[in-house]
Amino acid sequence: MEKIYGSPIRQDGLMKVGRNRWDLFYGFGKDDDNEVGWNWRKTFDHQPTLEEVKDTIITQINSNAQKAILEGYEWNGHQVWLSDENQRNYTLAYGLAKDGDLKSMPTVKLGSDDNPLLYTFKDIEELTSFTLGVQAHIQGCLESAWKEKEEIDWSLFD
Repeated sequence: MEKIYGSPIRQDGLMKVGRNRWDLFYGFGKDDDNEVGWNWRKTFDHQPTLEEVKDTIITQINSNAQKAILEGYEWNGHQVWLSDENQRNYTLAYGLAKDGDLKSMPTVKLGSDDNPLLYTFKDIEELTSFTLGVQAHIQGCLESAWKEKEEIDWSLFD
């Protein structure tokens, strides 16, 4: 689905806009730097089945959740990139530090590639705070996606 700007309201639904064109609209949001809102849109060259609509919308919600997990966490004012690999590394480092198997506290890269900050944790308490924050962020993103899926009124797309 693509983000289409210019909408003042949410307009979930499926609209026939041509002889062989149907537009699926879903969701609504506003970016910080943009006054107008946006909807997600996907164009079909046939009338999609409800299953196609569901698959398209659920895929978009999952993609939004993954993006929020990956890019949306900040710790001490710095962005933390939560790729799958980084999540595993942070969890492993925490487990090793907690068990006393690390000779020194781990160092992580915070910020962006353009403005990186290498940070070494001071102690296990700080690493614990970081790791619990990561887990809470991930859980919050997943719960938000689950809630969004539960609240969809599929009758708007029949």
